[in-house]
Amino acid sequence: MKKLLTIFLVVLSTTWIMAGDKVAEQIMQGYEDGSAKKEDTLAKLKMRKDALAKAGKAEEAKEVEEMIESMADEGDDQAGKPSGTQSKSKNDYLIVDLKSRKLTYSATPPPDLLKNDKYKTDKLVMRRIPAGTFMMGETGKQHKVTLTKDFYIGVFEVTQGQWENMMKANPSEFKDVGKDAPVEQVSWEDCQNFMKELNGRKSSSLAFRLPTESEWEYACRGGDKKTSKGFKYSGSGTLDEVAWFKDNSGGKTHPVGKKKANELGLYDMSGNVWEWCSDWFGEYSKEPEKDTVGAKSGTVRILRGGGWDCDAGYCRSALRLDRAPTHRGHNVGFRLVLPAQ
Repeated sequence: MKKLLTIFLVVLSTTWIMAGDKVAEQIMQGYEDGSAKKEDTLAKLKMRKDALAKAGKAEEAKEVEEMIESMADEGDDQAGKPSGTQSKSKNDYLIVDLKSRKLTYSATPPPDLLKNDKYKTDKLVMRRIPAGTFMMGETGKQHKVTLTKDFYIGVFEVTQGQWENMMKANPSEFKDVGKDAPVEQVSWEDCQNFMKELNGRKSSSLAFRLPTESEWEYACRGGDKKTSKGFKYSGSGTLDEVAWFKDNSGGKTHPVGKKKANELGLYDMSGNVWEWCSDWFGEYSKEPEKDTVGAKSGTVRILRGGGWDCDAGYCRSALRLDRAPTHRGHNVGFRLVLPAQ
């Protein structure tokens, strides 16, 4: 009997180790869908890390250790609630589960953000952008804009996987690029339908929306003068470092998050696909403004950032484009904003 028990334990230990990263992912999935408590999840992850270390799998053990550290820094879960009830140090990042609509706040981004496709298909990862003042528009024609409220903005453009997750269809031309490529062929009006589906019932406290043009440019430029380095493009003065555009795209979109992030940790704000803003197109004010929302009415909406088929000049942080809200194109997508109250 003792011999059989020993064999069983050896088999169980071997199975635990051979499962690789999938074990840690399954443990995390239980926490993220609300079926497991934080302390239980941490205990299981520590056991997993120890099992990997004993098996000589140092790299895998290190990845699990990073998960543990990220959870230890994480703020409390607040499903369906705005973020203002937590301290800034604990809610710099927001992770949205698209299936359950559960919101999880954290001081740091997920350690496997760029490696794990679930953050580009099944979840939304958003970055809290602190309020501040910046100079908006083209050089020589700039005006001062102050944003008085923090907001969350998507770390990535909304992807084909995320769109399909919500809308049960994929309108994109470049489906062969993958579910982690930005969704395209979506109009401004299509985006409104996506957000209506995401926000759910009228009684829901969720209020996802498109960024205003001033929010978009502020985030693209890297925030205020304390964080922004004043680059011509989002995150660099060299476009190839941060963007997919005409010279390097090969005539198609690319998976999000493959280029260098900007000063705020946002990807692809220059290039890949143009991004819709909420505003009607209108002339800028010459006077300082606060919390601008664009023209009161109009016939065309605003697109920003440039796309995979654009020359470098169209990918500048200041460049504006206008199109009818019904316009769809294989170079047009969007990213989301959620107010931080």
